[in-house]
Amino acid sequence: MLYTPAAAAAAFLLSRLVLLSPDFAAQFARSQGPQTLVSCSALDPGLIPAPVLSACLAAIGQLARGGGGDAERSLREARLGGALGELLVHQEAAVRARACNLLGNLCRHSDWFYEELGASAASPTRSSALLPRLVRACSDADPATQKFACFAVGNAAFHSRALYPLLAPAAPPLVAALSTTDPKTRANAAGALGNLVRNGGALCGALSRADAPLQLLLLATRPVGGSAQQAGGSSAAPQGGSTPQQIALFSLGTCCAYAACREALMGGVEGGREGLEAMLLKLEGGTRDGVVIKYAARLRGKLAAPALV
Repeated sequence: MLYTPAAAAAAFLLSRLVLLSPDFAAQFARSQGPQTLVSCSALDPGLIPAPVLSACLAAIGQLARGGGGDAERSLREARLGGALGELLVHQEAAVRARACNLLGNLCRHSDWFYEELGASAASPTRSSALLPRLVRACSDADPATQKFACFAVGNAAFHSRALYPLLAPAAPPLVAALSTTDPKTRANAAGALGNLVRNGGALCGALSRADAPLQLLLLATRPVGGSAQQAGGSSAAPQGGSTPQQIALFSLGTCCAYAACREALMGGVEGGREGLEAMLLKLEGGTRDGVVIKYAARLRGKLAAPALV
């Protein structure tokens, strides 16, 4: 792609139309728009200015967010992994955030993109750093990049355990993200931690070493003032679990199905099981949130059941 002001204007117009019009987005998919952008180097950070990169990523991301049918076919054919690796470390935060959000949406509806993410680990191509760079983005200094990176890692773990061996390093930055000031980032990080044990216990050791069970409990029992802040943005969240507190409690229940996570939690709570019960009772007594009460009961049920190994 030869960058010119006219080409930039076309990219901005394309992005605007795809974002505003479902009909135009469908045309963009049927005409293999993502593949065309990749093949003409419209996602090459060495050639294209950051605002144009962001516009192109937004257009592709809109297709990924909707998913299904022509959109998924066009995204599969585009083979986006090779382009996205460099964009995850772009000097402009807006580009990094768009790239993380796109990756999250590529993994939103199904696991078809997992193969491309996983294949990058054994390939010497530019995409070889894709997943490690996504994990590092969970600690990005830019709040939007961090938020969308947590969202993407959560979705990379949601549909199956295929990427679990590559996602173990995500546990520490996700735990650290539970303490950020942005509620959507906290919600995305909490949901991602739950997804790391949603499909099996292979990562219980990594979560326990990162102190994830205790930190999820502390987030779940942290007082919230006034009406609960909504914190969407993660397709990994259970339906109805829209606040950081709710999602943390749900994810903690998922973790505590496994013996290693239970042991890590009890080892960090003063008074062990009795201390945990006291914290849950205080939580329930101080809230009128039915979802929180439901998930507290779910946590008790997980702890009462035989532990999985």
